[in-house]
Amino acid sequence: MMYVPVVVLVVAAAACANKDEPSPKPPPREPADPSATEQSPSASKLPAPATSIAPTDPPQGPAPLPPSSSSTQPQPFHEQAEAAARPAEAPTTIKLRASWSNVKSTDTCWYFSGPSGRDTPLGAHVEVRRDADHAWVRWGQASFEGSWSANAIDVSRLATHTYAGTWIISERLEGRITEQAIRAKYTYDECEQGTRCPGRCRITADVALVEEPRPRGRLP
Repeated sequence: MMYVPVVVLVVAAAACANKDEPSPKPPPREPADPSATEQSPSASKLPAPATSIAPTDPPQGPAPLPPSSSSTQPQPFHEQAEAAARPAEAPTTIKLRASWSNVKSTDTCWYFSGPSGRDTPLGAHVEVRRDADHAWVRWGQASFEGSWSANAIDVSRLATHTYAGTWIISERLEGRITEQAIRAKYTYDECEQGTRCPGRCRITADVALVEEPRPRGRLP
């Protein structure tokens, strides 16, 4: 019986000692990651409350295409067949005569080409060849190349010449096409290789290319 009080006192003393010591501080909680989208399996299986479901609009599909106009309707089959059976236009070559007017050139310059060029003078006789929308102009010893449309022509050429060095010349013929003539603007520029282009010497002029007299025919 003498041992009972001793055990009670020891237990009481231990309880008092634990009461005086502060409890350890819990570690800080990690802030929730707003970008996290994964859920635990148990959470994904829980149904959301009925009151939390907001009404949504039905998915919107692509906007309907506007009604096609009559100009975009497919071509009738018989018209397609007729176009396919129509033979392609053959290349055409015509001979024309050149007439110069309003010729303006830089003073104190002489020229490799043009109406009075030293190397490739552009004389009176011109040959024009057309193949679909492509055009070639043979003018003396000079050959131009470019485009041909229903009522316009645009051809040009680049060439090199030698005179105490190498010179680069650029010529262009651009104009309108009528049934009986081509009326165009002619330009000539040149520069010595390695210098600024175009240089100081320049020619501008009006040119009329008219059909050579013949019994029948017209420009293609």
